[in-house]
Amino acid sequence: MEKGVLMQRFIALLIDYLLLSIYAGILFLFSPILAPLFLKSALQSEFIGLVLLVIPVFMYFFIFEASYLKATPGKLFFHIKVIKIDGTNFNYKNSLIRSFVKFIPWEIAHFAIWQLIFPNSEFSFIAKSLLIITNILVVLYIAFPFFNRKSRAIHDFAEIGRASCRERVS
Repeated sequence: MEKGVLMQRFIALLIDYLLLSIYAGILFLFSPILAPLFLKSALQSEFIGLVLLVIPVFMYFFIFEASYLKATPGKLFFHIKVIKIDGTNFNYKNSLIRSFVKFIPWEIAHFAIWQLIFPNSEFSFIAKSLLIITNILVVLYIAFPFFNRKSRAIHDFAEIGRASCRERVS
């Protein structure tokens, strides 16, 4: 895949995150109400963050990419669609696994950060190691498209059976 397509995919992701930042801004408006919920424990903070931020962002990618559009709004702007390599229908199950793989480093980082914020947590001893692992994963996720023939991201290799995914510019 040429560098122009990688740039389009990157800008499409930026567009998606710009749209998601609107949701984050709405959450920020409620921060006086929500902030105290994050002060009790690492477990409660992680759970509330998961429910209010991680799951909605996950659902954004999962639902848009599994829909008949096969693309998020950012991808639609560049006429990029998520398809399966073997040409069969990309469905909700494929999108679920693809989105899960895409957000693994993000969720590991959240978990580790909350353990460091609340050092009395029973998991605080592994938090620093998890942050190192997360940073390594992020570098791998970013670099991966530059080091394979088809410029596919790690989440493009998330498989169900024998059919992995790719993004196609039409």
